[in-house]
Parts: sequence; structure tokens; C-alpha cells
Amino acid sequence: PVGAGLLAATCARVALLAQEPAEARRRFALALRLAPGEPTTQLTWAAAELAAGNERRAAELYEATTGAPAARDRYLAWLGLGVARGRLHDRPGAEQAYRAAAKTRGLAAAGPPEQVPPELQFNLGVLLATFTDPADRAEARGLLQAYAARPEADELRRLRCRQLLLELSE
Repeated sequence: PVGAGLLAATCARVALLAQEPAEARRRFALALRLAPGEPTTQLTWAAAELAAGNERRAAELYEATTGAPAARDRYLAWLGLGVARGRLHDRPGAEQAYRAAAKTRGLAAAGPPEQVPPELQFNLGVLLATFTDPADRAEARGLLQAYAARPEADELRRLRCRQLLLELSE
């Protein structure tokens, strides 16, 4: 069943590449029936649902993967769950998911922002910038500054960081 599940998951990815989302969903569902809880399948399906704008389904799939055996899978699940909840306008839920992602990486709550992975610096920084609490806004500044200082940072995200930093300084 596990081999058949992997084959179904591969067929689902091919269906995504062929821009056949209904077929991809059918294959992903089959893959998870054959190999329940397979984290790679769940994460891939969740990312596809998120990209398609189906945030609720993506959140369900990401949440189901937060207990995966591998720390890397748990980190990706929490990170994706944060994005999905953020898009669903669940700011506390998004923050909780991002904090859990950081904890999965062994990062302390008050640790230096430079140690936070870039995708978490950006996502958590942008989220915290929308809060009114001064401590949250100060943390947002640190995370956004750390992301903007990265030489390999995405230019559009770097510009968004700079814009938010200007807003936070007002």
C-alpha cells in the first residue's frame, strides 16, 4: 500500500504540472488512503491547495502534518499553517503557528532575529507589524531588519520589509 500511495502521490504531482487540479486532488486523496499520514504527500497537497487559494483545506492538511516524525516536516507544516491562517485573517492562529515553527527549529522566543530562518523572519515580521502592541511591533522591526539585511533576500520581500519598517517608525 505504501508503494501504491507513493505512486498515487507522484501521479498527483504530474496532474498538478498538467494543470489538472481536480485530478490532482483525486490522486492526493487516494495516496493518503493508501498511506495515511504520509507527510510529504500531505505537505505537497497542502501547498497546492494554498497556491490555488483554498486556504481552509490547506490549513487542514498542514495541521494534520504538524505531528510528523521528522522535524523538517513539522517545521514546514507549522510554517504553511501560519500562512494559511494568516490568509484566513486568523492573526492569533497564524502567530501561534509561526511560534511553533520557530520552536520546532529550537529557537528561543527572545532569541536574536538573525538566527531565525529567512522565511520565518519575513512571515512573522509582516504579521507582527499588523499588531498594535509595542512589544510585537519591536519584534517585527527586528525580524524585518534581519530579513532586509540578508544578501540573498528576495527583492520584492526586501522592499515590503522596508515599507513596513518605515510604517513602524512612524
